[in-house]
Amino acid sequence: MCSTPRDCAVNPEAREAERWERVDRTLEEVLDRLTQLEALGVRGRAQFDDESTLISLAAHSLLIQVGEAAKDLPEAFRSQHGQVSWKSLIGIRDRAAHLYNLIDWDVIFTTIVRDIPRDRAAVETIVRERGARPGI
Repeated sequence: MCSTPRDCAVNPEAREAERWERVDRTLEEVLDRLTQLEALGVRGRAQFDDESTLISLAAHSLLIQVGEAAKDLPEAFRSQHGQVSWKSLIGIRDRAAHLYNLIDWDVIFTTIVRDIPRDRAAVETIVRERGARPGI
């Protein structure tokens, strides 16, 4: 890892190592958020719609965080790992963050229960293969 920007400039190996460490941290963040979203979906539609549980607002926040983290991954990395619907995760983040008043909560809930488990499993496999989180 580079201790200063100059170290990275002089040492391309350190720069590359730092880049991959950042990718691994971001993947772990994506996995954590997807796992949390999946857990919210398991609670069921009634709890999702019940304002007193704040489940839908938590899901909204987590979707934004997942999409933002996905944007931080290098495009080439996302292309190599097309088993994850990166484009959809980023797109839903953009809509959730910028078009809040137009959110279709039925679509959000369906996405959480239908698509998020598949994406979570795919990211978990990537993390395991990269060795970023031993023991998964």
